[in-house]
Amino acid sequence: MSLASLAGLVVAFRRSGSWAAYDLYRLRQIVEFGFANILVALALIPLVPILGAETAVRLVAAVAMVVFVAHVIVLVRRRHETSPTIRLPLAVVLVDIPAIMLLTAALVLGTVAAWELALLALLARPMLAFLLVLATLRGDG
Repeated sequence: MSLASLAGLVVAFRRSGSWAAYDLYRLRQIVEFGFANILVALALIPLVPILGAETAVRLVAAVAMVVFVAHVIVLVRRRHETSPTIRLPLAVVLVDIPAIMLLTAALVLGTVAAWELALLALLARPMLAFLLVLATLRGDG
């Protein structure tokens, strides 16, 4: 939940009255990825006693994979609609590929350890978006 509140921190750091399209684009990512991560992380808790650990991990990993891929597609479309000049940083690709790989591992293996590694990779996405917004604040002096 604290990842979603990072957007509030950015607002507090922002001194100018206007927001660049890039900042708004990234702030939405922080909140959206943060909330999605919370939901998929907590979903495992009630499902384990109902379905068993392996089945629950596979189910939640499958849902997380669909949500993650769908969100990436939405972000690409949003980027083209909002500001086609926003470039995709290499860091985003370097974060997304391991996330997809670890989600796939959790889906195939069905182990809690694989799921926990996937969750760590999923956390990297809103954290990266936060760092990308912070990098634009340097000029606000």
